[in-house]
Amino acid sequence: KMVSQLKDRKGSMEERQAAAKALAAVGNQEALSAAISILGNSEEPDALQSSVITSLSEAGKIEQAAGIFGKLKPSLRTLAFDEILKRPEASLALLKSVEAGTVNAEVFGPGNVGRLRTHPDKRVSSLANSLADKLAPGAKAKAEVIANRIPEVSKPGNVENGKTLFSAACVVCHRYGDLGTHD
Repeated sequence: KMVSQLKDRKGSMEERQAAAKALAAVGNQEALSAAISILGNSEEPDALQSSVITSLSEAGKIEQAAGIFGKLKPSLRTLAFDEILKRPEASLALLKSVEAGTVNAEVFGPGNVGRLRTHPDKRVSSLANSLADKLAPGAKAKAEVIANRIPEVSKPGNVENGKTLFSAACVVCHRYGDLGTHD
């Protein structure tokens, strides 16, 4: 009955949210699958999907959402990520989904990648750090570009070249010493 109540789009939001909470509390595979199907359906209202995420978290079953994290609406990802991060087992499930290629880590953003890599649970932080290339695919290339530029930017400046460059590009808006038009 709860599964049909949850899926009934003609039912009130309150009834559907109560069904989501009850199904998460039951926690058997049929109940959890019904709740996850709501999360995976972009036509379901955000309010209901938020309730499903919160209900799964409160019931200690938020790891069920890890595998479909990338399919969540962007508006729900912050809530889901925050709830997943609260539980090491759910965080591990999310990282294993990244490792398996079922979740694209690009949906996390750099701040959340950092949160995974510094997670207080050593298993989570260790796995996140071992997946660094998948979690931040451009980080390695960026580090290489920076490393290649360090010798050039570490050289002492050339005053004459700087004066020529300032005179050509900067004097229109800026003043330095006797060069330029504005203070």
